Amino acid sequence: ILSRDVFVNVLGGHFEHADRRRINKLYSGFDPFRVDQVDYRLVMVLQRCFWRISETPLEKLHALLAVMDQHAQTGVLSEADVEQVFTVCSIFDEERERIRTHLHDARPFFQSFTVYSAPGYIALEELERMLRMYGPADQHPLVLEFSSQMRQRLQLFLIGNGSGDADI
Repeated sequence: ILSRDVFVNVLGGHFEHADRRRINKLYSGFDPFRVDQVDYRLVMVLQRCFWRISETPLEKLHALLAVMDQHAQTGVLSEADVEQVFTVCSIFDEERERIRTHLHDARPFFQSFTVYSAPGYIALEELERMLRMYGPADQHPLVLEFSSQMRQRLQLFLIGNGSGDADI
């Protein structure tokens, strides 16, 4: 868990010319309820989302899920962790709701108890199996929605940085 002070001091120390008020505002984006507690994995997931823009959405999701599992390295994530990964590119309530609807359809996978996980948790292997349930994993509605949102955010990011209208 990152506090506001730690976040601002670490980024301010790393980027010495950065405006600390802007760093503080960035932290507020991760802490909308002002509880002064941000899961560092979410910061890393968001940062990882903008690396390697040539990755397919499915490759990106695998990398983001691995970041969420990086600390515990159990291969098992909570339903809330999985939701955070899939909604990392969501900025509107309607986008988050579409992701949640698709995750709700997957709820039986989170509620089943297997050798790998307990109710409310899912093994990454089970998640992959769930995504392939109706065909190729990259065609699952959850992956397609994530892909659409990610591409929209990457286009905004690239245009905002003067990279032009890149084909993503």
